[in-house]
Amino acid sequence: MSKRSIFLTAAALGLLACLGGVGPANAGTITQTFTNPSTTVPYNVTFAANSFNHYEPSSATLTSVEILVTSLITGKVQVINISPSAQTFSNATGSVPVSITGPNSLGLSVTATTPGQSGNIAAAPAGGFTEETLSGSTVTASVGTTLTGSAVDPYLGTGTNDLSFVFTAGAGTFGGSSSANGFVFFGGSATASATVQLVYNFTTAAIPEPNSMSLLGIGMAGFFAFRRYFNKRNADV
Repeated sequence: MSKRSIFLTAAALGLLACLGGVGPANAGTITQTFTNPSTTVPYNVTFAANSFNHYEPSSATLTSVEILVTSLITGKVQVINISPSAQTFSNATGSVPVSITGPNSLGLSVTATTPGQSGNIAAAPAGGFTEETLSGSTVTASVGTTLTGSAVDPYLGTGTNDLSFVFTAGAGTFGGSSSANGFVFFGGSATASATVQLVYNFTTAAIPEPNSMSLLGIGMAGFFAFRRYFNKRNADV
């Protein structure tokens, strides 16, 4: 092979490296998880999340945001008897409202309801009362969404702790019925927990692959060598 052919081949390799030698964009994820332990209602709690720009340089592109909100609510119903004799009751129920809100109007709203129960409650001692706590029901509720396009803009942020998810557990309502009206009362309590998971999906700029860098180097060397050869040949003519 002549010198001219070698130089042309090297230059062609360099051109190929320039055209197709860049690897795919790098994809990544960042996950933040916030959990509030089971707590007696009513109460409010706010989760403060870091923005995307807190973690990644400006060269990274946020492509989507996944949000999953989960709440676990347990309610208990109390039956109270102030009668000096045992009493029966029915349909003893309780319900606890829970809501979670976040950026982009993301929200969860659920009511945990204790199924109606019936039974007997012992007589109250003189001047006192008898209380019975019924087994509570537990409900798990969740809501999720994936944001793309301009919907991710509120999550870019300018620093830390600039996103808020507010969890609210209501006081709840409790009730039932008994033949001894005025002697049997119903009350209750509930606990609730909340978990918010925030996932940032992003890409970073593509970088040349190692093999392509080698080809590019060979090509550039061949190109400059060929140009010197061509200039020298013209000078000799």
